Amino acid sequence: MGRTGARAARALSVALLLIAGGGPGQAEGEGAGAPEAVATTPQSMPRGTVYPAGRFDAWEMLCTRSDHDADPCELYQTLRDEGGAPVAEINLINLEEANLAAAATVLTPLGTYLPGQVGLVVDGTQLGAFPFVYCASIGCVAQLSLSRADLEALRRGRMGAIVIYAVDDPERALRLSMPLDGFTGGFAAILRANAAADAAAAGAAGGSAPGAGGN
Repeated sequence: MGRTGARAARALSVALLLIAGGGPGQAEGEGAGAPEAVATTPQSMPRGTVYPAGRFDAWEMLCTRSDHDADPCELYQTLRDEGGAPVAEINLINLEEANLAAAATVLTPLGTYLPGQVGLVVDGTQLGAFPFVYCASIGCVAQLSLSRADLEALRRGRMGAIVIYAVDDPERALRLSMPLDGFTGGFAAILRANAAADAAAAGAAGGSAPGAGGN
């Protein structure tokens, strides 16, 4: 699996952990009822622990503890309805592909009308509709592939929205607010963090290669 695929898989893993109730500070594989870790620094956390690494207005930067000196990170936001109630979540990562600049994982509640897909709107303009991948006991998962134009719209935009539909009322769109305050700074931060994480992983791989380090 390349770095792009690994990042996308990690974003999905983190999103599933958060929506399941684990929350930041819990290692992958731990149950929601597990005791809280007493570690207070990333270096002392178990591998796979998701921890908050910064706040950029509406967006939170979450990182996943790795075996290396630098950890991979992504942007996270809770999506709310018009009444302010939390309904869904979005995790976003940068990609390094010719036609794709970022990918996002959106998790919605069970009872979401799947044929309605997930709409991404920025300042009133719909950028696209994306299919759901699957549903599980914790909710339904959609993965959004974002072009460089989509990313630029998010950077320049003021207010975004995720649009979904409910099974019991599939004709009525449910708009979940996604403020874009802090998105540009947050995305720049995960770019730096993931570049450092890639370099640390590559250095570790080179150091462990047969013949590395001389005679």
